[in-house]
Amino acid sequence: MKHLFVVSAAASVALCCAAPALARSGVTLGPVNVRVAPRAGAPILMEVPPDAQVDVDWCRNGWCAISWRYQAGYAPARWIAVQPTVYVPPPAPPAVYVVPGYGFGHGWGPEYGHHGRRW
Repeated sequence: MKHLFVVSAAASVALCCAAPALARSGVTLGPVNVRVAPRAGAPILMEVPPDAQVDVDWCRNGWCAISWRYQAGYAPARWIAVQPTVYVPPPAPPAVYVVPGYGFGHGWGPEYGHHGRRW
């Protein structure tokens, strides 16, 4: 039972940490002060230059959770242009062609032909 708990906890951590891979792409519309919390009075973590590509995790209540150059924080949503998510379907599986030819069917093997009985 203890082993099952450890495995399920490890799976939960793996799923939690895989979430940043689902971030959308965005562009800053001007110089943006990225803060440590989603409020105007929070300390500034860094300044992102205009037209910088950022990863956007979510946007709500006028703030976006973004990451840029391996640092994450919160930026005012009015300064972030989020790129639309485009679904690209997976490629179709390759076609399989069966070419008729010689096989190991009736009349083939050690008892027929030159290795065994003669016809």
